[in-house]
Amino acid sequence: MAKPPKVEIRARIESPWKIHSIAVNDDGCVLMGHEVDAPGPRSAHAVSLMRGGKQRWSTPADWPYAVAIANDGACYYAVRNWPDGGAHGGSTLHALSFEDGTERARTELPFDQVSSIALSPDGSSLATVGDHKDQAPRLFATNDLAAPPRKAMKANKGGKMEQLLWSVDGRWLGSIARKRNPKPAMTIAVREPSARAALWHGVADNAIACPDDHILTFTRGATVELWSIHQEQPLRSVTIDQIRSVTHNLALLGGGTHVAIGCFESIMVLSLPTLAITGTFWVDQTSPRLDASQNGKHLLVRDSRTDTSAALVSTDQLLGA
Repeated sequence: MAKPPKVEIRARIESPWKIHSIAVNDDGCVLMGHEVDAPGPRSAHAVSLMRGGKQRWSTPADWPYAVAIANDGACYYAVRNWPDGGAHGGSTLHALSFEDGTERARTELPFDQVSSIALSPDGSSLATVGDHKDQAPRLFATNDLAAPPRKAMKANKGGKMEQLLWSVDGRWLGSIARKRNPKPAMTIAVREPSARAALWHGVADNAIACPDDHILTFTRGATVELWSIHQEQPLRSVTIDQIRSVTHNLALLGGGTHVAIGCFESIMVLSLPTLAITGTFWVDQTSPRLDASQNGKHLLVRDSRTDTSAALVSTDQLLGA
């Protein structure tokens, strides 16, 4: 069988040690939180902004576990305290200048260890979640991080909450809670405090929000399903044998017309809403982790084995443009 065409790389993002978190905006600017020396409880870390594969600035940061970058250039990162649960107290959220990385604002998070931050599509709100007695995600206004956050939804009781995702229009917020056994549980709920009841519940290994109140889920049985949050049964369901189980391997492309799935040393592209395979592309990363810009034009591809580098690619080649 012939090897699929190789993805053309626009820029390579390198870190001397592990990349904890990485994000890309619609202009192709990349923000990452990473280690800068040998791993360990006292290792040095930084948050760095890259453009065109070149570092624009890098600023020291204490354990930057999660990052987000807005389309207007606003940069955010959340500090996760030491894994032993006490050296530096709780987690903190920081806002940095796009121009030089200087700190613009910071606030305490009500979590011992932050798990995820997610910027709303319009950039006005930042959702956060982590270890806490009620495990409820908090919502911060990006124009006033010092203001008390509000609870975005009730806690996901399916397990430890590790991931947040916004709907494409920013109307609702989803949470993915994971537990080792049985399968990870996923709950999707609206974010408005006046309507915190869950709109939809599902079980999957991963999920991504799609246009028109749709959710795409992936399970270890290589099953991909498209759901509407207004219905209890999937709109479409397909089993793709070429897909192998990996984590963080879904990305929305082309403004919501396609979805990319990270497979073993390749990226598979499906059309929405048909779930038909439109292309497969070879990458030089094993079990690639995927992160896409909001407009779906830029895609970050990370090797899940090492987490020390990422490739920035244009999605035009994946969509045949």
